[in-house]
Parts: sequence; structure tokens; C-alpha cells
Amino acid sequence: MFKIPDFDELFYGKKDLKEIDKICSTNEYAFIKKKLNTKNLVSLRNPRFCGVSETKRKNVHIVFFLEYRIKLRESMEQISYEYAICGFMEHGQRVYEAYVEHVLTINGEREIPGRQKIVRGSNTPVLASHAGLNPRSKSGYEREAQVINSNFAILRDNYVTDRIYENQGIGSAGLFYVHQLAKQLHCSYIEGVKHPVKVKEDERKDEMDRLTYFYQKNGYKQESGNARIYMKL
Repeated sequence: MFKIPDFDELFYGKKDLKEIDKICSTNEYAFIKKKLNTKNLVSLRNPRFCGVSETKRKNVHIVFFLEYRIKLRESMEQISYEYAICGFMEHGQRVYEAYVEHVLTINGEREIPGRQKIVRGSNTPVLASHAGLNPRSKSGYEREAQVINSNFAILRDNYVTDRIYENQGIGSAGLFYVHQLAKQLHCSYIEGVKHPVKVKEDERKDEMDRLTYFYQKNGYKQESGNARIYMKL
């Protein structure tokens, strides 16, 4: 039966900041951990350690965290959460941010003959179910469930925080953890829209060309003249 992972279940192989020490061969990461716990430097609500990635610069690494999850909306037709992933360099600089929206569209509640039929006779993912007394039913019970019609992720933002950090492989490394998150959430695809961040109007065309190349090399499908990006998982 389908279940939305709890926040603490995501990136479950890396349980907390202490995991950094276990995989690091230098003192840089211990320094990062110490800096991340310094209140006046950064503030992470409930960080989940994702991993460490190398950059194109020699001996420079980025540590990635899943920063938080918040519920954006919930109705009979849709549930939506926002996740944030951030990356830090060895001296505590926050150099990367990504915001991912997880969307579940559901068909509302429907009567299901029995739980076993859902589990054995159908591959339809079920978000939640409960039993209630129903005298008209042969079994005496009715099952109500929210059946998921679609489950996908929207890449809202994906960028380095300053242009001095561009062209170092940071954005591609961050996308790797975005994809890992979407897979853990059982998303069938990721979609988004290319949009330049913090550029002047006369720089937009060059920036769009750069973004087209960036998403293409990271496996996204794109259409000419269309800002939409798409990746099937």
C-alpha cells in the first residue's frame, strides 16, 4: 500500500549531522557541521543530511541537506508539499538552493469491497483507508480510500546563490539530490519551467540558452521555443 514517506524517513541512509564525520576523510566536513550548528551563521529547521559532492574546483566540496517540508494545500482532489534542499561549502557559505513541490492528485473517497482486493488485485496506489460498519455489505464493512491518480514533482527553483559559484558543478550536484528526493516520494516524473534568476533584462536570452544546455545535460526533455522542462523517473 502506498504511503507518503515521513520527513525523517527521507534520505534514510544518512540519519543526522553526525553521519558527516563517518564518511569524511578531511577536517572540512567536521568544520561544516560545527558551523551549521552555529546559530548566527545558518538556520536549518530540521535538516536531513543528503550527501557530499565534489565540485570542479580542486578539494572543494558541497554538503547538501534536505532543509524542511511544509504542506502547501490539501483538498479532496489534491495534496501538495514543498521541500527545500540547500548546499553549503566548507566554510559555511550557503551556495545552493532548490525548492521542490510534491503534488498528489486524488479522486476523493470511494467505496472499496475489501482491503485484500486493493492489495492483491490492483496496482492502484492507495493513500489512506479506513473501515466502517455497513449493514448492507456482505462482509458488514465498507472500505473508503483515497486513490492516487497522479504523483509528480515540480522543480520550482534550482540555482546557486551567487554567480561566483557558477560553472563549478554545484547545480548539477544539487539536481542529483532533487532527483533522489523525487524517487523516494515515488514521483513518476519531474517538471518545471526554465527562468533566469537575478539577471538583467538584456542578459535573459544568454541566460536562457545557458539554462537550456544545463537541463539538457542533466537529462531533461525540452521543446524549442518552450520554457518547460520534463524528466520521467
